[in-house]
Amino acid sequence: MSESTTKEKPANAPPPLYRPDPRFREPFNADTCIRFLDLIPFSPPFLLIIPALVAFHSQRVRGVSLLAPLGDALQLNWQNISAAAKLFYKEYKWAAYAMGFIVVKTLNRALTRIVQNNGHYRGAKMYWDREVAVVTGGSNGIGKEIAVLLAEKTKHPVAVLDVAPMSYSHPNVRYYKTDVGDEASFAATAERIRADIGNPTIVVNNAGIAIGRQVVDTPADAMLRVMKVNTFSHVYSAKQFVPSMIANNHGHIVTVASSASYMALPNLSTYAMSKAAALAFHEVLRGELRSRPPFPTNVRHTIVCPTKVATMLGANLADHPNPFLTPTLLPETVARRIVKSVENGLGEHLMLPLYTEILPSMRAVPSWMKRLLELVS
Repeated sequence: MSESTTKEKPANAPPPLYRPDPRFREPFNADTCIRFLDLIPFSPPFLLIIPALVAFHSQRVRGVSLLAPLGDALQLNWQNISAAAKLFYKEYKWAAYAMGFIVVKTLNRALTRIVQNNGHYRGAKMYWDREVAVVTGGSNGIGKEIAVLLAEKTKHPVAVLDVAPMSYSHPNVRYYKTDVGDEASFAATAERIRADIGNPTIVVNNAGIAIGRQVVDTPADAMLRVMKVNTFSHVYSAKQFVPSMIANNHGHIVTVASSASYMALPNLSTYAMSKAAALAFHEVLRGELRSRPPFPTNVRHTIVCPTKVATMLGANLADHPNPFLTPTLLPETVARRIVKSVENGLGEHLMLPLYTEILPSMRAVPSWMKRLLELVS
């Protein structure tokens, strides 16, 4: 029997170096198809392309000129334009409906963007040589991916706050062992970060834990622990880091909530309660910053509400996902969407995957319809 040549890893060996995969590609699913439709056939440029294609088809194939009501000299008065539009609608209703959908979608998206960014349409400028980023719960999972993506952009080290040791290493990520659910521990770490790196301008409140028990079976102290990590840590973060953002009129606050913020599932009562509270706190903080000078504030806010993610926390959730329609999200997918919002300087409300965008409206539907969705999900 030959002797094994496998070397055992030393107990005190440093964690492996980890960098974002430049070849990462999103898995093909329903979201991929929806994004393609959104970017190509249902984008604003097609408000010009669709009429041009229809006019060409009508003239060459059907022998009907949609420009005939405008006259030979193309007289663009209201009467002629109205007549041409009526002919267009009569001959190509599907194209008219498609253009109407594009107009409504574009207007809705523009107004939403302005409201979510405190009256601004353009994103806030990011100064990556000066930005200081903090990620709670950044030792693994979504937080890990966010930390390394930000570390590739910032000049200053990204501060990771977690009670668990980092499962990776990166030359521009600095670990601070912190119990984010304890205010004194959080405050002490915040003071160290300000002394070591500077005032944070990007804060990602990502730390989260869960208990898979029903309410009557969950000890009160366990419930309180979940609330402290998943909700109170956001309060501690705001108290420590938001004042400097207000003073400099610059910053970005990210809240990692959950689809459970909108629809609770059995055996996840405490988790759903904490994430719903995190959502409420995010909205309250955003409203308070809007109502105080300077007006309009350049401090942006992003909240992301994902469903099941392929992390240690998500692995304990038993379900039956459809890889195409209801996929289990990759941590990289969630992290890249968050960092894209930060990079663009835009506050957003992200529901991932896209089918979960119906969840906020489920609060207003009849109880029987909500129950039906719970049974299906």
